[in-house]
Amino acid sequence: MTNTAQKDALLRKGPQKADRRDLLLRVSSFSVASVLAVLAVTTVMPPIIADQSDRAVINAPVTLLTSPISGEVKHLEALTGQELRSGASVSTIVNERVDRATLVSLESKANEMRESVEATRQKSTSLKEYIEALDAEIARQKQQLDDHFVEQLAELKARIGAADAAVREKDDVVGRQTTLATRNIASPELIKAAKQQLAGAGHEKDAHLSLLNQKTSQLEALRRGVFVGPELTGLSTLSQRRMDLAFEAEQLQIKERELLAGLQTSQSILEAEQSRVSQLSEATVAAPFQGRVLTVGVSEGRHVLPGDTIASIVDCERSFVVAIFSYRRAQDLAVGTRVSIDGEAGLRYGRVAEILPRITDKADEGFAVPFPPTERREMYVLVEPEAAPDQDAAADPQDCSIGRWVTVSRGAGWVPSASVLWKGLGDFIAGVFEGPFGTANAGEVQPDEKIRTAFGKLGSTAR
Repeated sequence: MTNTAQKDALLRKGPQKADRRDLLLRVSSFSVASVLAVLAVTTVMPPIIADQSDRAVINAPVTLLTSPISGEVKHLEALTGQELRSGASVSTIVNERVDRATLVSLESKANEMRESVEATRQKSTSLKEYIEALDAEIARQKQQLDDHFVEQLAELKARIGAADAAVREKDDVVGRQTTLATRNIASPELIKAAKQQLAGAGHEKDAHLSLLNQKTSQLEALRRGVFVGPELTGLSTLSQRRMDLAFEAEQLQIKERELLAGLQTSQSILEAEQSRVSQLSEATVAAPFQGRVLTVGVSEGRHVLPGDTIASIVDCERSFVVAIFSYRRAQDLAVGTRVSIDGEAGLRYGRVAEILPRITDKADEGFAVPFPPTERREMYVLVEPEAAPDQDAAADPQDCSIGRWVTVSRGAGWVPSASVLWKGLGDFIAGVFEGPFGTANAGEVQPDEKIRTAFGKLGSTAR
């Protein structure tokens, strides 16, 4: 009897357990389907209409510092992450195998031209001194000849006076002899002799007059610097020599000016070659602006070629935020739109600077970190950070935390991002259950941390 009752009881409990199992299965299926539906809705819809994006990263343009010459890295002063001021030395490159043959040739040519200029200048100086000595000698001889001609002129004038008196005397004699001959007192032969003496006296006077005119002309020519006559032959020779030397001195001055012009040209070429050799022998790579060293591509002692990358520097003052939004938000995120930037540094603000539908790989290489990948019908929104209204004016409004992920929200937007929503929900639930769960032991994970981590994973899955 007892066994029969037990069998009946077991038969009655069997259908009840089966019903409970079916109910539990239905509830579990409905819960999973609901969760999947919520995940699907929060995954698909918010990215299309969301005014918020947590797929945003702080980025900045990067500048590559390359080697201008071929050589060995002698000093490397930059370290990864180091802050550099504008003009700070990054590396020194030394090349001890520079070809200096052209420089040596130009130096030799410049020295030769310099010596030629000096020799021409000395010769010109000697000629000037010689010409000055000739001028002094010519002036001395001219003065002597002038005095001599003055004396000769005085002597000739005296002789002319004597000749004139002799002519008058002879003329009187001729007159007396003619009178005597007319009276037959004197012979006619005496008249003839007297006339001959008168003619001789006249000729002597004419000779003295001619010589006087000649000496007067020579004196006038001497005073004008024209040397004519046998007495002025030496002076004429000195004067001709002086003219030849003066012409030669002018030629030397012209040659000196030509050599100086050639020397100046050669010196400029030499200086350019010296500058080239100096630049090829040693070069200093300096920071073109104030920034942070992102990477260092060489080490001390390494041989580099022109164009090899020495280091890359991030321009922190030009940092910006790259955020991904749907195409549907293009009008709401026009250039100049004010947005908020939420990250580890707190809430900050910025303005939309540019909107890009896509970016090429070549353009992406010019930035510190790669742009996040976009999906279909998504765009890049570039945001320039600015100081918040309540921020200290002395604080730096630029954030140089390159590679940090932040959240960008439109100022007048209200539709959040799915992952941000899940994270907020996890923080809320963790705060609600923080009291009931209590405090964990030392070394254990806090219950709210577990819940936040779980919902964070959900958010990552939704993202």
